[in-house]
Amino acid sequence: KTVIDTSTSFPESTKALYAAFREQGGQFIDAPLLGGPADTAAGSAPCMISGDRDAVDAVSPIVASYADPISYFGAIGSAHTVKLAMNFTGLMYATLLAQMFPLMEKMGIDTQNLYQVMNDKTFGNGVFKFYAPKFVNKNYHLDFKLALALKDMQYVKKLYDQYNCPAFLLDGGLNLMREAVKEGRGEHDMSEVAAVISEYLGLSTHP
Repeated sequence: KTVIDTSTSFPESTKALYAAFREQGGQFIDAPLLGGPADTAAGSAPCMISGDRDAVDAVSPIVASYADPISYFGAIGSAHTVKLAMNFTGLMYATLLAQMFPLMEKMGIDTQNLYQVMNDKTFGNGVFKFYAPKFVNKNYHLDFKLALALKDMQYVKKLYDQYNCPAFLLDGGLNLMREAVKEGRGEHDMSEVAAVISEYLGLSTHP
């Protein structure tokens, strides 16, 4: 049997599962996805995949039915590591914006105007275009649960810890996410971390 793990997982656990499957004559492949259910249904969810090349080649037609493009990263666990790198980058940028927009509102800045100015070739990447309107409009529509974002960032923290390396920026983001979860926002969209900052600043958390 072959298992294709499309989740966002801790790479060391992936390697252990691979070893256990190989011992029993099976195969284990990590193939996490970017995007959401609509992308998968349309067959356009970008996918990173890693594992034994012959096993990856054997399941490629299955993966191609829901993913495009598909990028092979080599040894088992590599794709999960790359997915964590992407989530780390995107979520930390979103968390930065979640702290910046409430502060600017407190300072009397028109955040709609600020969004328009920043939404250019310098700052207007996919993360900005997706999350900044949520912070400006205080419309925290559920797209990615805060509890899942925290889980992924705790995986990244474990990677730093295993090399005894400080994770300066990550620690700040984790502190904010954990406080938001303590407030009962874990099942809400991760963008609600901005509401924690708004509360500290004495601002409304609603539109």
